Amino acid sequence: MDTYSLDIKTLSRTLHALSEVSGLRFYIFDDRGHTVYSSLTDEPLIAYLKTVRKADEQYREFIENNLKVTLQRRVPYTVIGPFRQHHIFIPIQYKEASVVVLAEAFYTDVQEFEEFYHEEAERLGLQKIGLEQWKSRITLIDRQRVPSLEENIATIVDNIIVGGYERDDLFKRYQWSKTIVNILGELTLTSSRQQIYSSMLETVLFLFNVDTAALYLKRNGEFYPEIVGGRKKESLEKVFLKETNPLVLRLKESLQPVSVLDSHELWHAGFPEDIISLYLFPVASRIGFFGFLGIFNSLLNKQAQDSVKELCKLASFICGTQRLNEEYKRKLDFSTLLSLKASQLYFYFKDPPSLYQKIVEEASVIAGAEKCSLMVPDEQKRLKVVAVKGINRVLMEDIALEQGQGIAGMVFEKGTPVLIDSEQGLKEFSVVPKSHFKTFTCMSVPLRIADEKIGVLNLSDKITGTPFTQDDLSVVTQFSLFISLLMKLSQYYRASEKMRELSIKDPLTGLYNRRFFDVRLEEEFTRAKRYNLVFSLAILDIDDFKLFNDTEGHLAGDLLLKEISSIISGTVRTNDIIARYGGEEFAIIMPLTSKEEAFNVSERVRNNVKKLLVRQWKHFPKREITISTGIAMYPECDRTIENLIRCADRALYMAKTSGKDRTVVWSPSGEDGSKGNNNDSEDRNRIWYL
Repeated sequence: MDTYSLDIKTLSRTLHALSEVSGLRFYIFDDRGHTVYSSLTDEPLIAYLKTVRKADEQYREFIENNLKVTLQRRVPYTVIGPFRQHHIFIPIQYKEASVVVLAEAFYTDVQEFEEFYHEEAERLGLQKIGLEQWKSRITLIDRQRVPSLEENIATIVDNIIVGGYERDDLFKRYQWSKTIVNILGELTLTSSRQQIYSSMLETVLFLFNVDTAALYLKRNGEFYPEIVGGRKKESLEKVFLKETNPLVLRLKESLQPVSVLDSHELWHAGFPEDIISLYLFPVASRIGFFGFLGIFNSLLNKQAQDSVKELCKLASFICGTQRLNEEYKRKLDFSTLLSLKASQLYFYFKDPPSLYQKIVEEASVIAGAEKCSLMVPDEQKRLKVVAVKGINRVLMEDIALEQGQGIAGMVFEKGTPVLIDSEQGLKEFSVVPKSHFKTFTCMSVPLRIADEKIGVLNLSDKITGTPFTQDDLSVVTQFSLFISLLMKLSQYYRASEKMRELSIKDPLTGLYNRRFFDVRLEEEFTRAKRYNLVFSLAILDIDDFKLFNDTEGHLAGDLLLKEISSIISGTVRTNDIIARYGGEEFAIIMPLTSKEEAFNVSERVRNNVKKLLVRQWKHFPKREITISTGIAMYPECDRTIENLIRCADRALYMAKTSGKDRTVVWSPSGEDGSKGNNNDSEDRNRIWYL
């Protein structure tokens, strides 16, 4: 299979973006199983298991078998691999060409991975890294999202790959036609159309000794004489034929020469009375029927008719090739422009408001429109304006359209673009023109990926003052494919960020959870060890929290945890990492912080808890809510994470057994020292356990 037609640059950029928002790795294989494209890195678990010979063999056999199955089934599907991960195989077919896109690899919940780990970890050597670390590296995708993810990836990749083949086909057709034109002698690709038309006419007039000949070309729904030669030139220069003319319809339907030797029939067809015979030869190419050559008041034998027919075919090749060349250049220029615009918009997909605003600005430029608005569905599925260009945003804020309501609502519901070029067109949709619109012309284009509705792009008031055309609609429709993809990427990014936040945040307090704390502690520990740096760890515990829960109730206890979390967050420094360690315990990682600085930070937290916490309890016997803190510093506590946590725990235990409401710092000397006067009531809680 020929894979040279693949637009690797666009594919790479798009698949990289998909990988960023979904966490999946992408690969493309040809129909022989050869890799055409691959992500820069493998999925972490697969990358590790490729180093295990038996696991690597299992994986390769799995890929080879499923590539064959995919090419046979010709429909996307998701399958579970040898490591219990889910892999998405997507076949792409264009004519005889076939490729397979592989998106891997993910679990649909943590339990799937844990079961695999417990069964296979020892055999595969996974325990060298540890369950928790592996859990932080794997990709998780909710089972319910898998079908839509599979469909959306298939749609996006299919559009890009098939689009690349289609553009390449167009280029090949142009190259092939160009070669034929060069063989034709004087009628070359560089000849002007007027030269081609003149050559056609002169050849017919001279070689076949005809009385009169004319070349008719289509313009605004009519065929007009582009060039006329012979005795009846003056009378035929005024003859125009409509598309609905019976002779034109016959010629257009059959694409074969038409002859009329009845003067009465010719008169009814619109020709002058002095025209007594007619031969019409189609001038058409692959891109369509665009004219015909007429020979008047002459009789042609079969050989002459065949020769004129061949001449028209050759001229059609040249004209068609020129038009293909122009169309190819136009599409290539436009495709390049769209790629450039999409590349520029790509940098905004993490910020939806900015992305929406850039979309309406770029769409206005591409369509040459003064006004543009972008509408997306809200939670109630009503269309709301999210960005405007050339329109006062305040005027659009309260607009909310149901599906099927108005032009935009109908376009969103049916998924079909609408072009209106007159006041009558507006009336057909029961729309009254607004005074701030200059013209009656507008376009509304749906934004979709497959059957998924993304939004609607509306444009009005062409800068030139003329109506929008089908070409304008085609341009905006192609642009809509890019922006639909970008808006969907933006949605995926927001969803992934939300999932990421849910996976690392404690749902009650909003602080980081224990899982994230363990990862960050290991990172900080590794950094400190590598660069010979210090950092401190503080573990805080709410004094008598169980008694508070028992006397005030668990709802009050939850509220207390939230308030204390807020006070801690507002007290510590920007670079400090706060986590809910468990129950009523909190932990603070303080990078590049000595135990003296950590003590000062912890004391501020302790004092702020007492000062800022508003007393709302009724039955709890104590006047104040207090906290106790234990601090340990790396590298004093040996050189392992476990010992660092153990030291902080010991210091916390000392704070609790020494009367609570105090901060204790662990030191390997084991001596009890104090900073300031411990007998002074104002400083009775500033205890150092040195």
